[in-house]
Amino acid sequence: MSIGQNAGFSGFGESDPTSAQEGDFYYRVDLQQWRWYHNGAWQAIPASFTKGGVLQSPVAGTTVIWVAPFACTVKRVRGYQDAGTGSVMTALHGALDLLVTDITIGTAAAWQDGGAVQNTSFASGDSLAIKVTSVSGSPNYITVQVDFTAP
Repeated sequence: MSIGQNAGFSGFGESDPTSAQEGDFYYRVDLQQWRWYHNGAWQAIPASFTKGGVLQSPVAGTTVIWVAPFACTVKRVRGYQDAGTGSVMTALHGALDLLVTDITIGTAAAWQDGGAVQNTSFASGDSLAIKVTSVSGSPNYITVQVDFTAP
């Protein structure tokens, strides 16, 4: 259910509200989690999310795309280029590389997993950047996506 379809924000609390409709949500302070009412019960909303960016007419360089508003942990980095192959990219936690080995795109128009991650613990205020080391295969755009979990 989307927020615009009868879903209500119930505020903040230290216990689940006693009355709710399907799709209602609130933040439970004592558990430090967002919760929603689904199938007749209050449930934790999974604390995973994605950040990423698209670089049109890409060239080598680094672009900051996000500042973490809370502590979170990187789980995966993926890369994509729309045409051609061979571009090399990564994501950065501040100045630190998130990938053990940068992504080299081997297939056009297909997501490629970046493999092993490092420097994964973000604190509030830390920055996330996309770094394109080299461009190959004449792509119109390059995308880097980073999957996170939050405590």
